[in-house]
Amino acid sequence: MLIGKRIRELRTALRLSQTEFGKKLSISRDVIGSIEYGRVQPREVLLELICHVFSVDKNWLVNGEGEMFDTQKNTEIAEATKILNTLSPSFRTLALRQLREMLDFQKNEEHKDD
Repeated sequence: MLIGKRIRELRTALRLSQTEFGKKLSISRDVIGSIEYGRVQPREVLLELICHVFSVDKNWLVNGEGEMFDTQKNTEIAEATKILNTLSPSFRTLALRQLREMLDFQKNEEHKDD
């Protein structure tokens, strides 16, 4: 899989539009779209920024190997993953629903500032 496709996979996993994803990186939606569709190859500095901002494993981003997120860098994600893995399926579904609702709420709050 090409880097552009992995960037799109990451963005959709984070439930961000191209505009929202680009805003977090201080990059336009057009640039994100061009990268995702393979018209432009991202520079090393952008790859580093994506890994830093979103706690992405660089090996996954560049080579498609390993896990998407670098849980060693982000202990909160590691803790959340551990907790989710110990929940029963019904509670895990409930927890994920609540996380999605918090994310939607955060997005709405961020848009109020625009």
